[in-house]
Amino acid sequence: MKPLKRLLLPITLLLLFCVVLTSCTLLKIETAGTATEPTPTENGGQTEMTTDRQTEPVAETTAETTAATTTPPPEPSDYEYPMDQVTKLGGTIRSAQNDFMLHSKYSGATIDLADIPYDTVTVTKRKGVKEMGYAFLTALPVSNGEKPAYATGYSRVIWDGRETATLAIPSDAKYLYVYDYDNGVRYLPESIVFSNTPIPASFTVASWNIGHFSMGKHKTSDFSDDAYDTEAPKYLSYVNDSLGADVLCLNEYSELFTPSHPARELFLDYAAPFEGEQRNYSCNALYAKFPLKNLTVHEFDCNTPDTVLHTTAIKATDYYYITAELPVGDETVTVIALHLAFHDNLSPDTVCTDQMDELIAKYADAEHVVLLGDWNAYHAEYYERFAEAGYTVANDGSYLTCTGSRTGGLEWPVDNIIVKGLTISDFRAVDTSLSDHVAVIATITVD
Repeated sequence: MKPLKRLLLPITLLLLFCVVLTSCTLLKIETAGTATEPTPTENGGQTEMTTDRQTEPVAETTAETTAATTTPPPEPSDYEYPMDQVTKLGGTIRSAQNDFMLHSKYSGATIDLADIPYDTVTVTKRKGVKEMGYAFLTALPVSNGEKPAYATGYSRVIWDGRETATLAIPSDAKYLYVYDYDNGVRYLPESIVFSNTPIPASFTVASWNIGHFSMGKHKTSDFSDDAYDTEAPKYLSYVNDSLGADVLCLNEYSELFTPSHPARELFLDYAAPFEGEQRNYSCNALYAKFPLKNLTVHEFDCNTPDTVLHTTAIKATDYYYITAELPVGDETVTVIALHLAFHDNLSPDTVCTDQMDELIAKYADAEHVVLLGDWNAYHAEYYERFAEAGYTVANDGSYLTCTGSRTGGLEWPVDNIIVKGLTISDFRAVDTSLSDHVAVIATITVD
């Protein structure tokens, strides 16, 4: 038995050694692979989970950092821009009575639109503030007092007394500039909300020669500032109630309604304004309740410096047209706002029809086109070239839009809506005594 006892002792020691070794190994693995349990802190919270292993340093992510890098949600949800992220131009912002206040020669606030995937913005004025101003810019001023670079259609900052302004964002806009203004002090608006505006398959379009607010007798408005309160409501009622068009082309437009009131004040219900250059009697404007894409001013290739004899010496080169694109579902509608040369006593006498032929040739491959404006064609036969090219001509001569009682006996179907690749319905002339022309309006549908 003694030899057996001598063998048992080493075997027992060996087994004990293996058990201890195995336990240590398991403990080490568990300790290395699992974090310690969180422990309560003095304020009732918990400490962070820790491990024994060394890890690579991780960049801290704070709430402030997260907010600064937040991008707008995907379409089509509205996105309310956080006002504390607005970049302040021309000075510092300090808090005064819970309001942000700006102080500088060129004070305002801007939003970089680079990562904003929306086509419309609604600016809400701070309560109790008198006016608000806004503009879209393609570049920021380098120094105080420098004139900013405005986006297409925005030649200046607009002030108005509305509580809310809904604006279509121009295609070339890089920044939105905003401020509220009251008694020499500028404030940030209450809120800035971005959204997308879907364009319906059917919408209304109208064309009106507004006659420079002087019955077409002058190149500028006849109204004084004293007449504003009396005359402006008449135009507002006609534009918004009698017409109410989604897209409105204006000919013989003037930038000023009165010396102190821009004409744009009459069209505040339109999110997308575009005012073209005034050249003698010719000036086109295009207003829309939808965002307009790729706004462009075009010269007629067939124009020459020859004088068009009409009231005063007007050159053919004074006439131009504006194009814009409306995305309707998967289709694109090309909108053309035009004013053609006066087709009476011309030199040469083919300017008007040459301009028509140029438009037909230039947009021969365009699938959906709507042309709006004053065609200065005093016979309906001039429009036959469009019918032969596959267009639908709304005013076949039955609607005399330049009426005899206001033009010394002339009665011509000069204002027209002509479409291609679209269905046109409910065409009518809407009478008014506010110009020597009445407006024409129709519903167009993208099939």
